Amino acid sequence: MSNEKDYCLYNYVSNIANRFPNKLKIIHLNAQSLNDVSHQSEFLTTFNKSNIDIITVSETWFRDNDNLDLP
Repeated sequence: MSNEKDYCLYNYVSNIANRFPNKLKIIHLNAQSLNDVSHQSEFLTTFNKSNIDIITVSETWFRDNDNLDLP
């Protein structure tokens, strides 16, 4: 692992995945700027070494004064 942050995310994801060895494992992440090289490294390190079947990634840029109205 390249740094402690990568190691922590990897452990978190791996612990969840290992709890359900025969189940479909889906993880969703808020990307929080994958353009940042350190975030890319963390993402790739974690998911190349974990046992996740499906990974979804999204990113939102809400400001404190934005209103979100859901039906």
